[in-house]
Amino acid sequence: MEELGTLERELHRCVRRQFRDRLLVLLHPEFREIGYSGREHSRDSILANLSDREPPGVHAEGFRYQRIAPDAVLVTYRAAHVSPDGRLSRHAFRSSVWLRESGCWRMIFHQGTPAGDDIGDAM
Repeated sequence: MEELGTLERELHRCVRRQFRDRLLVLLHPEFREIGYSGREHSRDSILANLSDREPPGVHAEGFRYQRIAPDAVLVTYRAAHVSPDGRLSRHAFRSSVWLRESGCWRMIFHQGTPAGDDIGDAM
């Protein structure tokens, strides 16, 4: 299941237009996200809003994996944006649901919930 942590980290970097094809593979057609802002996004809206700008770095840690069905896993972890000078901001608890279809993992749901700056061992 640690493969899913690797895929989560890959998605942190896939917010630029050059990664559109990879997002089509990783995000399920029925993908939904409730973002850090509380707004809901679909796969189509995410693909429509890809940018050419370099995304902020993301520090992610504390990955936990819980099988919720034979081909479905809930992934939870803590994350924060990394500024160019290395400071962490926009701390969040993140959760994703991944489905395995035809041998391929695809994310169908993701949520980012704001957390305090010192999230420590809260999960």
